Order: sequence, then C-alpha cells, then structure tokens
Amino acid sequence: GQTVNVGKTTFRIRRVIAEGGYAVVFEGYESTKGISFAIKRLLAQDEETCKVVMNEIDILKRLTGHANIIQFFGAACVGKEKARHVGTEFLIVTELCSGGSLVDYLPIPHQQRPLPSNVVLQILAQTSRAIQHMHK
Repeated sequence: GQTVNVGKTTFRIRRVIAEGGYAVVFEGYESTKGISFAIKRLLAQDEETCKVVMNEIDILKRLTGHANIIQFFGAACVGKEKARHVGTEFLIVTELCSGGSLVDYLPIPHQQRPLPSNVVLQILAQTSRAIQHMHK
C-alpha cells in the first residue's frame, strides 16, 4: 500500500474508511507502534477553506487529552507547489475509533426496543463530560 508522512512518522495506508465533500478518511498503520490511526486528507481549493481546516486542527489540538473526545496526534500541510492537485493538501492524524458511530447502536424508531436506561445514561454522561471539557 501507499505510504504518507506526517511529521517524522510514516503511515502505510490500509483502506478508505469514509469519503465526503472535500475529505477522505483512511486507516493508516504505524509499524513501529503497531497501531492504526485515522488519517483525514483534505483538499483546500481557496484561502477560506484553508482557514476552516486550520481552525479544525486548532480545535483538535485544544480538545485532545479527554477520554470522551477523539485524540489528535498530528497534522501536515502540503503546499500548492508540492501538491499533486489544485489547492493545498492537509493530513490530520487522530485516534482510530473502530467501534462504529453512535448511530450504529441506536435502535431504529418504531422497529426495535428502546435502549436500556443504563445505556442511555452512560451515553448522556459521556457526552456531557465531553461538552463540559469543550467549554473549559
């Protein structure tokens, strides 16, 4: 597979996890630690989009370190002169959450039993702790 460098770390791309309007998320494997990470690749076509991406990186840096918020490990920028595409390419490396999203665990309305109250309380408590951390 293809490799990408973010800082001094080399990741081997294993697979595409998700694709969106201006980003693709890959699973990247770091062999010295033996761990997979999420690597988000974004293409910024203009200055405004570059600012949005830089803001995302800044927010991730400030929020990392809390148990209920995804962990940020690093970011890299490939300028227009080095990018193989039009615009600026950004790579953002975060913790890989392989358990799926919350939506995957929620019952389909009117088709399944509701979640047990202890599970609902756990979800609300974890979400509340994450929101509280964001407001510090």
